[in-house]
Amino acid sequence: TYIAAIRRTPFLPSYLLSEVAHHPERLDALVNKAAGVLPGEVAARALQRLNTLIAESVAAGRARPVPPRQLLINVLSLVVFPFAAAPIVRQLLQLDDAGFEEFLDERARKLPGFILNAIRP
Repeated sequence: TYIAAIRRTPFLPSYLLSEVAHHPERLDALVNKAAGVLPGEVAARALQRLNTLIAESVAAGRARPVPPRQLLINVLSLVVFPFAAAPIVRQLLQLDDAGFEEFLDERARKLPGFILNAIRP
């Protein structure tokens, strides 16, 4: 879902990173303008939900304890990096436009299993 959302505005991650690096005080306004929410609100909701899911999964023996904020940043990083560093990824992997789109399709298919394997007991 995150990959599909970012594909609609693939320039946004690198733009936000660049803007915030130069003007950190603009983060709330930029994210609010782009997504209609404040970063702290999104993070608080996501962390609360992750905490519940992790606790339930640990209790059921399906996952090992993982700090929710670490899991959140790991997932965001895995999704956002190919977009934020698209020129580097394209050159490193020798991908044209079609190849990059294929790479993103493959990533969308493979990341859920990768993440689940990372938290299994």
